Amino acid sequence: MTESVTVFVCSTYADLTGERSATIDAIAQLKLQHESMEFFGAKPGRPLDSCLAEVRKSNVIVVIVGHKYGSLIPEGSISFSEAEYQEGYRNKKLCLVYMRDDGVEVPATNFETDPAKLTALLAFKSTLNERHTIARFRTAKDLAGKVQSDLLENIELLKDENRRRKVSIGTESAFFDQLRDIALSAVAEGLGEALILSAFRTALRDIRGRPPSVGDRIKAIFSDLPRMLPWRSDEHLPWVFMSYAHGDRSVVEAVAGELRRLNVRTWVDQQELVAGDSLLNEIGRGLKRADAMVFFASRASLKSEWARHELDYFAANRLRETGGPFLIPVLLEDVELPSFLRDVLYIDLRNGDSRDAARKIAAAVHKVEFRPTDG
Repeated sequence: MTESVTVFVCSTYADLTGERSATIDAIAQLKLQHESMEFFGAKPGRPLDSCLAEVRKSNVIVVIVGHKYGSLIPEGSISFSEAEYQEGYRNKKLCLVYMRDDGVEVPATNFETDPAKLTALLAFKSTLNERHTIARFRTAKDLAGKVQSDLLENIELLKDENRRRKVSIGTESAFFDQLRDIALSAVAEGLGEALILSAFRTALRDIRGRPPSVGDRIKAIFSDLPRMLPWRSDEHLPWVFMSYAHGDRSVVEAVAGELRRLNVRTWVDQQELVAGDSLLNEIGRGLKRADAMVFFASRASLKSEWARHELDYFAANRLRETGGPFLIPVLLEDVELPSFLRDVLYIDLRNGDSRDAARKIAAAVHKVEFRPTDG
C-alpha cells in the first residue's frame, strides 16, 4: 500500500491570496509526481476544532507569514494561523516556515494596523525564528519553488516515518523479541538508545534484497551489528560525525564507506534519531566523542534544520570549551558558507571524487600529511 504524506497549508488570507494559491498549486503539481501526497488547508469560516483535527492528521505544516496577523480564534488572544501552527508544533509535525522578505513592497492594506495584533505578530515571528530555519520569499512564484523543493527533500523521510508507525509490534513476535534482547543488552553496556537505533537501521539497509524470511533477517542483523557498533571495539581508531542533508546522502555514504576502509569510524545516521527532547543531547554526546565533525555544504544542508542544529551545537560548544572535535567543511556545490566557516580550509567535492575526499579527511583525523595518488 502506498504511504500517504499529507500537507497542511497555514496562512492568513487577505494579504497572501496569491502566495497561498501558488503554494497549493505547487503541492498539487507534486501530487502528480507523488500520488500519495495529499493536502489540507484551513478555509475561512470553518470551525477551529475541525482545522486543528486536520493539522493533527497531517505530516507537514507549511506556515506562510506576511505582514498581517489574521483573525483571532473565538474567545482567544491568538490568530487562527498561530493556533494551527502551535498545534502542529505540539504534535511534533515537520514545520516548513516561509516569511515574506521585509524588502518587498506590498500595498499598505497588507500591513497590520491593529497595535495589539501587531505586537502578537512580532511575537509570533520571534517564536518561529527561534524554533526554525526560516526561508524568505519575495514573490508567489519564489515561494512556490521553495515549498516544492523542501517537500521533495523531505517526502521520502516522511513516507518512511509513516511506514514505521504502521508496523505492528505484535507480528513476528519471535523476531521482535530477539531484536529487543539485543537492544536491551546494548543499553545495559552503556550505549545510547539513538546510536543503537542508528545501527539497526544501517544494518537493515545493507541487507535489503536478501531472502526476506524472519530467520534470515535476524541472522543478517546479528552478523552486521558488530560492524555497525564500532565504538564497542577498535576504540583506538578516530571517528567523525557526519553532518549533511538527506538529499546528499548518497555521496555522504560513499565518503563514509571509503573512510571505514581507511580505518576511520563514522556516524552518518544522526538524521534518523527518534524525534524528541533527547535529540540535542544525543547530538552533543556524538560530537563530544568525535575527533572531527565533517559538514557537507550544499544548498540543501544550509537549509536543513537537522544540519543547523548540529552546526549550532558545534559552534556553541567550541565557544564554551577547549578542545573537542575540529571542523572539516566539504563543499558539494557552489554555495556561500556561513561566516564562521569561511576561514576554515575546506575539501572540494564538487567534482564528485568521494575517494579523494575521504583520503583527505582520513589524513586530517589521523594527523598525517595527505599525499595525492593516481588511483
